[in-house]
Amino acid sequence: MNLRNIDLRKWTLITLFIAGVIGAMIIVLFSYIYYDIHAEKQDREMEHANFALEHSPIDTVEETYIFNGSNSYTVVEGYEGETLLYVFVPVEEDQELEPNQLDWISQEEGVSKEEVYSNWEGDCDNCTLLTLTPGKLNEQVIWELTYTNNDRYFFQTYRFSNGELYDSISFRK
Repeated sequence: MNLRNIDLRKWTLITLFIAGVIGAMIIVLFSYIYYDIHAEKQDREMEHANFALEHSPIDTVEETYIFNGSNSYTVVEGYEGETLLYVFVPVEEDQELEPNQLDWISQEEGVSKEEVYSNWEGDCDNCTLLTLTPGKLNEQVIWELTYTNNDRYFFQTYRFSNGELYDSISFRK
């Protein structure tokens, strides 16, 4: 066997080992960053849910949503007794939450999530739902539906009060 072939194999193995270590380090770094960001988001949602429990009529929290429109909100879905409420907690960086900033609406004042989903599903063939979120646009409570159909992304908003289409935007993938 030639000494040169041994050196070439040795350098190839060393190079592959170093590349593997660097690759593993990059994966660990990105995983850490992802989980750190995700944990921060969950902490903020939990803080907003607790704030809504303290300063709104809800007794229990069922779910939280993030809504990003002209203003961003953590929407806390919860019950006051038997009544389902949506509490809108404004998301404003570097500002203390104040109880007077909260706004809420009873499910009884509008169409339910299930009704919006059912109407959309009946009207949309070959669609894949991504999110269905309550929110506020121009001080009006809405349902925001995000879905894909063929090669397009759709963002549609429906009026909470009656389920009518409020706005629709689509983008090519």
